[in-house]
Order: sequence, then structure tokens, then C-alpha cells
Amino acid sequence: MATPETPDTLAARVPMPKIRRVRVTGPRRGVRRPHPSSRAGDSGGDGAEQTEPDAVHVRSLMRAQLRLALVTCGVVGLVLGALPLVFALAPLLSKVRVCGVPLSWLVLCLGVQPLWVVAAIRHVRHVERTEREFIDLVTRS
Repeated sequence: MATPETPDTLAARVPMPKIRRVRVTGPRRGVRRPHPSSRAGDSGGDGAEQTEPDAVHVRSLMRAQLRLALVTCGVVGLVLGALPLVFALAPLLSKVRVCGVPLSWLVLCLGVQPLWVVAAIRHVRHVERTEREFIDLVTRS
């Protein structure tokens, strides 16, 4: 009988490219940057030194990600906030029962979870697209 494959044995058999994730932070404030001419012979380094265009790009990425996060939270908040309002404005809905369970409970238990999942998937896809566009922009300039 064959032994079941574990992630380690599968990873040993399947070559996977190494993807290095990098945390993007805003430009350091209050730190003097070296003059560009003094970096002429610099061979790269760790990327901690940022030029002004780099700082602008990072700030725009952070603004775009914040905007996406606020929109996602806003949409989820509006939907969740509207549920009590709907049930308050339509009292007949509060009296509807499915298999003995009030409709409001079913909506909260079965309707909210797919909303979270869809919102999370949508948010991750948009953030990844924004990061890809950022990387393309930085590598082109």
C-alpha cells in the first residue's frame, strides 16, 4: 500500500519557483537621503534607500490599497447594516420561518458567510492586481 503524499514529499517532487515576498512600507520620515551623485557606484543594496519618485510610487500604492480596503469594508458594512433595517421595515419577513427557523437567522447564518468569502476573494484579487501594476510601473521607470 502506498503512503499518502505529504506537502513535503510533493514539494520535493514538483519544482516550484521561489517567490520572494517583500513588505512595502512608506518612505522613512526625518531621515536624510544621500545625494544621488554619491550613489552612482551603488550596486543595489537592500532597497532601503528610496529616491523621490520611488517614494511617490510607494505612497500611491499604499493609497490605492487603503482605498480598496475602505471600499471592501464599506460594502460589507452597508450590507450587514441594511439587514436589520430590512427586517425592521418589513415586519412580515421577521415572521417567515423555514423549517421552523426564522428567516432572519437563516440570512445571518447562511447569507453573511458567502458575503465575507466573496468580499475577501474580490479584495485579494484587486490588491494583487494593484501590486502587479505597481511592479510594472516601477520596473519600467
